Amino acid sequence: MIIEELREGVLTLTFMHEKPQNPFGDYMQDLLFDALRRADENPAVKSIILTGGMDRSFCVGGDFSEIVDMLTDYDHVHRLLHKILELYKAILRFSKPMIAAIDHHAIGLGFQMAILADYRIASNRAKFLMPEVKNGVACSLGGILIEHLVNRVEMMYICYECKPLPIDYMNKIGLVNEVVPANDLLKVAYEKAASMAAYSYVSFCNTKRVNNNRFIRAIDEDGQAVIDSHHLTFSGLVHKDYMRKILKRTH
Repeated sequence: MIIEELREGVLTLTFMHEKPQNPFGDYMQDLLFDALRRADENPAVKSIILTGGMDRSFCVGGDFSEIVDMLTDYDHVHRLLHKILELYKAILRFSKPMIAAIDHHAIGLGFQMAILADYRIASNRAKFLMPEVKNGVACSLGGILIEHLVNRVEMMYICYECKPLPIDYMNKIGLVNEVVPANDLLKVAYEKAASMAAYSYVSFCNTKRVNNNRFIRAIDEDGQAVIDSHHLTFSGLVHKDYMRKILKRTH
């Protein structure tokens, strides 16, 4: 489900779920954890690209087929959210340059993974959305990430309005660094990854470590509150209709 291709120091990790929307379930998360760990330990890897591949979504969020009927159980919610928190921290702890190449949809968890990368390149048809609140799901973790990266005002707009976000807006507020034609996305991402791979590893990784540690502390500080907020919203059962509607649409 994740294809690894190493070329001249640049490792491309392509999400290849059987569905082109690239929902991220337990197994996909395990694969990404493992790929990041091995890439960080491999001296041949100088930088990394995360992508959903050509003509596929970066990631539309969690795999609802795995979780729709389990989210009222606190232990399941705790395990699910704890694992997502640890995945985000693993992305932030990755010591080498990380580029996200985003095509089509980046929604929820996919949106959040993308904005944790060091540099974010989107195609001109990319669509970003955090619709959780209106669909009975807490957006507390997304709120922490956006407020840390941008500011409180933009966090409130993105998390509370729940609207698709124009690509020029994402570029303007800095959550996307560069917008390119869809056919050029992977080429431009590779060029950027190659240029950052030439940086001094010692200077880059130590700068990134100090800067991202502040981010990780922000996640840790409210980690339990994030888990509790999700359990409380899932108890309302509004999420079930939403998730089942999405599953019907993607089958």
